[in-house]
Amino acid sequence: MTDGPWALVPVKELGGVKTRLSGILSAAQRRDLVVAMATDVLAALVRASLVERVVLVSGSPDLAELADAARVVLYPGPCRCGLNEDLTAATQWAERQGARQALIVHADLPLLAAVAIDRFVAPRDEAASAGSLRAARCSKGTGTNLLLAPLPLPLPLSFGTDSLMRFRDLAARRGLQFEIRDDPALATDIDLGDDYEALIKIFRSGLLPSGRTAELLGAQLSDRALATAL
Repeated sequence: MTDGPWALVPVKELGGVKTRLSGILSAAQRRDLVVAMATDVLAALVRASLVERVVLVSGSPDLAELADAARVVLYPGPCRCGLNEDLTAATQWAERQGARQALIVHADLPLLAAVAIDRFVAPRDEAASAGSLRAARCSKGTGTNLLLAPLPLPLPLSFGTDSLMRFRDLAARRGLQFEIRDDPALATDIDLGDDYEALIKIFRSGLLPSGRTAELLGAQLSDRALATAL
């Protein structure tokens, strides 16, 4: 076994995902978008050379088939306690399997690519502390799209609104080194209507990586054009 991190990718149950996009996408369209982005994120992690193993963390039985198709592990534990609680349990499980580091990656990162993941995982300073943490800042500057941490976790997980500041403050109080990376390939996430419209512009510019998300956007734009024509 190598010392590479185990990537943990949380995905909510699909019954009511991305509700903040409900003004522009139907429930079925939102579900399709979540599955497409998760598929591409898992594929990018599988291709990353510095990632030891990829684990889908979800309580949705609908995603077992996705895990099989992506050739990743489906976390065997229950996932009904909340994002931070479920991810904490998943890191403990991974540690018991031999993992030394956890790479938590959100599933709504349409620009994610293997080269960007390896760039994030690779340390810039070989003298960095073994207990240091690394985060990728979201495009709005306040969220944490990726978190690389040693196991056992040296601080409690605190994903949610303004999570980056909370992680930084928690690390400072514990005397832990906390590095923040800014990378457009890691920063773009899809939560709001503006995010989706920006993603459409990226797709039209030809800069969206090929994959399920690009295929889905092409189909959604075709449907939108047809509806406008009618």
